[in-house]
Amino acid sequence: MAAVGHLTELLGHRLSEVRLQRGLTLDQVSERAGLSKSYVCDIEHGYKNPTLDVLERLAHAVRVPLCSLLAVS
Repeated sequence: MAAVGHLTELLGHRLSEVRLQRGLTLDQVSERAGLSKSYVCDIEHGYKNPTLDVLERLAHAVRVPLCSLLAVS
């Protein structure tokens, strides 16, 4: 499966980084966000380009402001 784009990869890396900093598993994040584990995994690997609504749910699931997930460099 090919990655969607560079920014999508950076976003996925940032989500993974925050999730691990918080000590959360993919199962915990997917359950809190109401998303499948495979979808969250695909986002973290840069395979999926989530909508803003999904990003908001993920930010809530990992307990950070949405802008924190978007702060990629």
